[in-house]
Amino acid sequence: KGVSHALRIIRDVLGFKASGAQTDIAAALDYLGRVIRKRCVVFLVSDFLGEGYEHAMRVLGRKHDLIAVTVSDPRELALPDLGLIELEDAETGELVLLDSGSRRVRACYAELGQRRMQELRTGFRSMDVDQIDLLTGEDYAKKLVYFFRHREKKR
Repeated sequence: KGVSHALRIIRDVLGFKASGAQTDIAAALDYLGRVIRKRCVVFLVSDFLGEGYEHAMRVLGRKHDLIAVTVSDPRELALPDLGLIELEDAETGELVLLDSGSRRVRACYAELGQRRMQELRTGFRSMDVDQIDLLTGEDYAKKLVYFFRHREKKR
């Protein structure tokens, strides 16, 4: 509800130290549902790689104006040709060796990334939750301004 409040939230988010490696979106949504009494706008910023949060999103979305902000890295959507690379799942620690020099591997990777993004969009629409797609390294301010202008016209 003001600049100092927004700055405090940003400071708290940047200084937060996670207690575990895995994300539990449903637990965060359930917690918000219990502590927020008045209807408000909630921005849920995530890569949405977790599972099992759909019901909690639907419930919170009925009580509040929930906006899903999906943050992705461009390399999650298009794999560069780097030859053999070893990838590590940030949440599970699982290592996978991948031949990024193969066109077939890159095409399959891109298709999976696009499919995942489309499934998220479809899921959010079915839950009646607005969504903003952001890529790391891009100017997020333009996307936010566009989102709110477009949203204002719909109402």
